[in-house]
Amino acid sequence: MGRAKALSLKTATGLYLGQGVVVRSVVARTPLGVKELECERIPLDGRPLAEVIGALQADKKISGQIACGVDSRRFYLITRPPPPLDDEEDLEETLAGGLARMPGGLVSATTPVRLPGQPMVTMAAASADLARDALEGLGGIKEKRLLLTGVPLALHRLARLAKKSSRKQPVEVRVFLAGDEGMAVLAWHGTPIALHVFDCPHDRRVRALEFATRNLQARAADTLGLKGVDVVYLHVGEEAGELASTTQAASGVKTVAAPELAADPESVANSLATLALQPRPKGFHNLFDKVFEPAGFVKNFPVVAALMLFAMVGGSAFMFGHVRSTLEAEAKALRKKAKANYESVGIRKDDLKKQHDALKEEYRLANYFIADRAFWGDMLKDLPDLVPDTMTVEDVDGRDTVRFPRKKQSGAAITGKLRQLSLAAIAPVEPGVPSPPELDQLTTAILGCENITELFPRISTSNVRLMPGVAQPMARILITTSP
Repeated sequence: MGRAKALSLKTATGLYLGQGVVVRSVVARTPLGVKELECERIPLDGRPLAEVIGALQADKKISGQIACGVDSRRFYLITRPPPPLDDEEDLEETLAGGLARMPGGLVSATTPVRLPGQPMVTMAAASADLARDALEGLGGIKEKRLLLTGVPLALHRLARLAKKSSRKQPVEVRVFLAGDEGMAVLAWHGTPIALHVFDCPHDRRVRALEFATRNLQARAADTLGLKGVDVVYLHVGEEAGELASTTQAASGVKTVAAPELAADPESVANSLATLALQPRPKGFHNLFDKVFEPAGFVKNFPVVAALMLFAMVGGSAFMFGHVRSTLEAEAKALRKKAKANYESVGIRKDDLKKQHDALKEEYRLANYFIADRAFWGDMLKDLPDLVPDTMTVEDVDGRDTVRFPRKKQSGAAITGKLRQLSLAAIAPVEPGVPSPPELDQLTTAILGCENITELFPRISTSNVRLMPGVAQPMARILITTSP
């Protein structure tokens, strides 16, 4: 797609600000989705960052909304309790005390987050010199078109759009890989609260992912007062499924394969441009906000709005008086009509509350049945795709006991102790082998199915019984999942 044609489409630019390199990506929203129009890597070769970005702008290679991303090694994310109200030290200076001092200082943005037990404040930070250089290169562009964030936060935002979180698993980790480097973002109900950047060589990938998970799990428990990590999402490409099962076995934390979000510079630049096309979520860190020069009183004073407000106030007195008299007349007429309606249908006004209470009780009992019961349809629809081809299903047993409360008892329906999903199947097994490989395949597939783990997040029992077969021995497998 040429530049002339792209001008009619909504475009955005992503700039990856790496060490010694800038990568530019321009995307457009088309009827077929978001498409990349251009991508190029520009080495700095000793030139100032402002000069390189300024040259791109002069050549009209930057268009639409613009999202700049600081690479993970030069970006910081820290969460701490806020200082006491009587503490004169600046909030961001207090939080930045946990970071290394950087020449030129830091530019940062803070967001309050409510963790169990106490309020916290999350701060995202990067080099102030880098932010000023980038803004200098983008000089003349309106502030509302500009965004500066960290690459981990940008990838985390897109990852949540690609793979939604579960409200029952509020503490999550999302992992991204770029060659032999990985980054893991810890989040609470979707809000990033910690970052861990780690080496992840291909031959020791499972070990590195296990250590990253344990690192954030310890940080969640020791520093942030959380019970631990509920789930880890691996956005790492084709090997995500195999890595998920092996990492889960090593770390003991539920690990799920998720859509790939590559973290190499070119892919990150494309992700930044895609993020720029999205509506900016509330509370998303924009480090440029602390670099813009504050406007003076004359520039900030809303002249047009003030004139409009003055005109509105001037005419409001007469209008409100007229409306008040009109509403009073209408209210009087409605009261008279309501009284006539009561008499025409033979209902006394005092009886309405009794009828309302009776209907409310019927609704409450019906709602008890709907609110807490298990929905089996989606689970049964997914089961055929989870069972290996060499395995035959013999029985599927789903149980959900619901006991309704007594009349006038408040609260939801009480779920019985027996709520479970059991699957029995048979598979061939080699002589002398205690269990077939299909057991691990089926277990991993069940734990990776959201429709099942939403209600049954753990496997409570997994039994194997060997049986004689016609051609070879068979194994009967029984797997039971529970809340």
